[in-house]
Amino acid sequence: MKAKIKNYLGIIFLAIITILLLFYKEVCSPTSMLEKCDIIFNQYNTSGILWVFWKIVSIVTRGIALVTVCINVLAIIGVIRGVVHVKKIFWTSLVLNMLNVSWLLILTIAEKSEMLLRFLAKICCFLSGVEYQAEADLSVAFKPLNYFLERRIVIGIVVVLLVGCLVWAVKGKNKEAINISYGKVAAYILLVGISQLFLTLCTESHTLYSILGIKKEQWVYFASLGDTKAGFGFFFYVPLIFLLLVSLVLLLHDKFSKGRMVLMSFGFFLAQTIFLIAGVIHSIALDTETARQNNLLYYSLSIKKEMIAECIGFSVFEFVAIVILLNLLSRRCSFLLALIVQICILICSLILMKFFQQINLFGVAIGLSSLIGYAILWSKRYLAQCNFFAGSIVL
Repeated sequence: MKAKIKNYLGIIFLAIITILLLFYKEVCSPTSMLEKCDIIFNQYNTSGILWVFWKIVSIVTRGIALVTVCINVLAIIGVIRGVVHVKKIFWTSLVLNMLNVSWLLILTIAEKSEMLLRFLAKICCFLSGVEYQAEADLSVAFKPLNYFLERRIVIGIVVVLLVGCLVWAVKGKNKEAINISYGKVAAYILLVGISQLFLTLCTESHTLYSILGIKKEQWVYFASLGDTKAGFGFFFYVPLIFLLLVSLVLLLHDKFSKGRMVLMSFGFFLAQTIFLIAGVIHSIALDTETARQNNLLYYSLSIKKEMIAECIGFSVFEFVAIVILLNLLSRRCSFLLALIVQICILICSLILMKFFQQINLFGVAIGLSSLIGYAILWSKRYLAQCNFFAGSIVL
């Protein structure tokens, strides 16, 4: 028993780190701090600089967390199945986790260091095209916050666990790799994750609205969309169900038929979609009541349509991604074809978004593009089979 625990101690530590990154939700949604700041409206554009700062910080934090969690999952599964060398997969995972912790530490220090805070704010303003003014009173706006300071315990636990992982990886023995290329699987899953994150930002970013040509009068309808998503951040920003399904597929793909795995995936995503739609409708109802009490205009019907379409669209996107992964693992499609199909889904989604010109149809664009992408994959396989049979007949 002790030997087994020793053999898997590193992945136990890594699993705890992954759980902390997933379930400590503020790690992925620091924009919630904007509500707690003292918003200062003055001629120095303090409020605008604060908004840009939290928005950019949220995007970077989500991106780092998403990539880190994906690699952690692959590292854990890789060691369990003995498909990769321990040191190779763990060094990649450890570097990403250290990058994640370093970013959180920088934000923690920035909360109490005005010099660092202003430096980060300048970078954020530069990236977003907002004019930075040195007279903006950022330190006063940050005084009510203790958000990042409260992360000390979580960051401390993660650092201790990372040291444990590091020692285990250095002393651990290499395992013989089997013939599944997890490097290609990792590349495909990361591409799916980055695509989903980018498409999520397309549904809420004013910058991307401008690029897609969405008229500004639509923007005001969805100003509160980020708040509605905040309670379900792991679906939109770090897709928890997708990562769980990836784990199960990689662990069980050679023990169950492809049909059973597809049915299992469909069941998971159907349950997730029902839960999310019920949750966002309830959240929108609460926001509508709050707006009514404060005599504010709230576009509940428009937001409801957008959120329902987005929940369904991303469920279809993730389901298709899992089916393509199953094809990749069973060698029914090549790694290159899987990447091409995923890139086609991303490009097709953007084209349809620009064509629809309505934010509440973006979810439809994502779901429809996913089905088109799978149709491309199916047609490629069908044509390959036809060519094979034609060659057999000729011979």
